Amino acid sequence: MRKFTFLVILLLCFNGFAQQEVDSQWKNQINPIFNGLNKSFIPHEVLLDYAMEFTNVPAYNNGTLTDSTFINTRVFGDIYKTLFMGKVTTNSQHFPLIETMAEDWVAQRHAHNQLDENTIVLGGLYYKYSKLKENALSMGKITVSFNRYFDKYSRGGVWQNPYETKHTIAFTPPVSIYNKKSFNVILPQNLMYSNDASDIQSIQVNFNDGNGFTTVTYDQVLQPNYSVNGAYDWIFKVTLTNGTILRSQTKVKIDEAEKAQAQARNSAFANNIFIPGPTNSPFPTYLNGAKLRIDYAPASNGLIMRPFIVAEGFDASSLTKPEVEGGDRTLNDDFYRDLDNAGNQLRSLLDFDETQQYDIIYIDWLNGTANIKDNSEVLKNVLDFINQEKLTNSSVEPNVLLGQSMGGVIGRYALADMEAADENHDVRLFIAHDSPMQGANVPLSFQYFSRHAYDEYVDAPILYGFGEVIVPTLISLTELLTLGNLSIPYASPGESLTIQDTPAALQLNYSSVDILSIPTTAIHDQWQL
Repeated sequence: MRKFTFLVILLLCFNGFAQQEVDSQWKNQINPIFNGLNKSFIPHEVLLDYAMEFTNVPAYNNGTLTDSTFINTRVFGDIYKTLFMGKVTTNSQHFPLIETMAEDWVAQRHAHNQLDENTIVLGGLYYKYSKLKENALSMGKITVSFNRYFDKYSRGGVWQNPYETKHTIAFTPPVSIYNKKSFNVILPQNLMYSNDASDIQSIQVNFNDGNGFTTVTYDQVLQPNYSVNGAYDWIFKVTLTNGTILRSQTKVKIDEAEKAQAQARNSAFANNIFIPGPTNSPFPTYLNGAKLRIDYAPASNGLIMRPFIVAEGFDASSLTKPEVEGGDRTLNDDFYRDLDNAGNQLRSLLDFDETQQYDIIYIDWLNGTANIKDNSEVLKNVLDFINQEKLTNSSVEPNVLLGQSMGGVIGRYALADMEAADENHDVRLFIAHDSPMQGANVPLSFQYFSRHAYDEYVDAPILYGFGEVIVPTLISLTELLTLGNLSIPYASPGESLTIQDTPAALQLNYSSVDILSIPTTAIHDQWQL
């Protein structure tokens, strides 16, 4: 069964913008209120009172840990957007655009997981900011006239400081569920965002794996190790140069499948056999091709003898979650769980160790949203590899190919193409499971909704009169990390598209709303020619 539908993809995995609809209402309302203040007097160039608050930043002020202060990518992004909106100068030295942050983060994630999906790349932030003191007005530190703030000076002309300094700290992994018990964790220095990094003396983390707190050094790997699945609180402790200790917390669920545990111990499994994709692909090698995950039948003795090939379906997480082995679906986490609910005869052929008769060869696309024609070339290369292995192993058993969802469409196209070219695929049985051969039917209303929702922006108020720098109001960093139809692992949201605009989604959807918000069936019709 498919783990998710295109509907879920459209609602949860957007990352781009088709047309900008800039909301200037906040800027127009807030700027007149604060125009009477000399912004050069505001410490740290950030004033919380000036910001549109996407989250309650003061809740993360002093590192006090409560049930409501867990950090995830959404909270992390909302804290940063709030601070960005509170900027009172055009200086961007310590405040990159949020899409630039996402670009840096996704580049690090792919760089650390090209060969083996085993590293969680953290993001962190530490910022000082200002806010008006609660008693600033009553103490004569500021004046208000006609709903506008003005600086206050003593009779001697001395400016009265109405501000107090606060700070906030946050760390988060890009994923909240991970399918391994042993893995690497790293905090790159360029992903630790701060307007006063020199104020940090040390960072420590307790992964709650029984090893207590350990020091975090930028760009150096830590290795948590868990004995059982479960939800674990990661506690970060930051010591400042003045001795102040701040704390931050996030939660990660460890969910390693039993088969994955067996795979680590059992030579009857093979993992990460790389099969290349087409040479003209616009994607780099690590995003072009597939990894084969193989469970050999006991009688095969670790050789490919009786292939049962599984071509997975649409898998956006092969790009959006490069640290998660197999993405949204893979052999150990999902295929075997589906088999647990299958009939006894099928399970006997594929899943019972003592009766398993077929070598299960699971194809994990390196880019599960790529052009269907490109992944059909990958499937051809897989079949060629398997057939060569059978020849070497003196096996004459023909192949069985199961295509799940989009995998069925890829399988049908690849087999037809091979037969037209008189190439030998040696497939005796092809099964298309829940495959949209005539096109997936995603309601146009949802596609229009996805475009509109992520077209919304809010102007950063200080940039009034200095040109438009805009903050996406409905976008979290997780969504920004989604990749589109790109030749590089990331482009800024102004350049990239939504998941519904990736090649596979456009080809599978019978009718698509294009980037100009025009419904069309042309893409679905044309790719099959």
